[in-house]
Amino acid sequence: MKQVIVFLLLVLMAGYTWSVESRDSLFPKRDEMARQSRVFFKQVNLTFPPIGNVEFFVRSEAFPTAYLNLTHHLIKSPYFVELLTAFEKKNFQAIEKWIPEKTGLDIRTYPQFQQRLNTGNSLFYLLLLYTLYNDYNTNNLSGEDAYILWNVMLCMTQDIYKKGEKTLENATVLEISSHLVFFKQYKKWEKRAVKIRSRVKH
Repeated sequence: MKQVIVFLLLVLMAGYTWSVESRDSLFPKRDEMARQSRVFFKQVNLTFPPIGNVEFFVRSEAFPTAYLNLTHHLIKSPYFVELLTAFEKKNFQAIEKWIPEKTGLDIRTYPQFQQRLNTGNSLFYLLLLYTLYNDYNTNNLSGEDAYILWNVMLCMTQDIYKKGEKTLENATVLEISSHLVFFKQYKKWEKRAVKIRSRVKH
């Protein structure tokens, strides 16, 4: 009798495991977004009043909507409106070249993607930022696209900060990112940008 019970338990456990694995294999992109987004939003101060509605969507794990709401805050910032309006006027050719390429962007392989485009850190970062800004304003930004863009921007900023390479390109990325004040690390990015600029000048 005991052997029968043990056998039935093993069958039930195997069935449960198969069920979970099958479910994961059915929605790999959705599951990957959820995992990556949990990491991303741990870097965000969700109690920051201007992005208060983002917290609700993060707690609900409605991550595409959370990224879109975060973008809404971005496009309302006078700093970014001025920065990206000027960027658009001065970098029209780079933007035109970027538009057909941006669909291939991926969080894991963005360094190789950037290398293939032969684009420096500051220009590449600004193209990502501009895409968020422009696509949102023209109703062309999906939650999935916002997810990729925000995560690549954060990965770039964190990677530049960790490596500590003292170039004006990197200082520019850190300085711009420091204006995204809902990130918990923004003050550290700002200090590092000032430090790099100071050393480069000397």
